[in-house]
Amino acid sequence: MKKRVDVFTLSIYGLVIFPKALGHIDDAVLDLFDRLEKGSRPS
Repeated sequence: MKKRVDVFTLSIYGLVIFPKALGHIDDAVLDLFDRLEKGSRPS
């Protein structure tokens, strides 16, 4: 039973954390393209 609870907890945790991580990646990529369009190189 403990194993099943752990898997359930991890899946809920993943559903909460994963979109936040993807959001941060999206922000970083958009910022990178924004800088490239302006012609400045990201340091």
